[in-house]
Amino acid sequence: MTTPPAEPASAAQADDGVARTPEGRVASPCINVCQMHEPTALCRGCARTIAEITAWRNADDGQRLRVLAAMPARRALLQAHGALVESAADR
Repeated sequence: MTTPPAEPASAAQADDGVARTPEGRVASPCINVCQMHEPTALCRGCARTIAEITAWRNADDGQRLRVLAAMPARRALLQAHGALVESAADR
């Protein structure tokens, strides 16, 4: 069994407002910044931990949705530290 590649965050939006891949899976929140903020241990672009980033490829949609649910608080934390990098779509 081969592992599918990570999906881009630019995938289509589903009826539930969650970005989906063409295959219907929850898309990655990666914005191709990939810079870790050491004080919070979060990526400055996608607000995930290294463990979440590496596990994403094999995570089921339930796990992915749990990570995405944590994004607003994590993005606020990064923003409070002056470390959040926003995607062009967020500006």
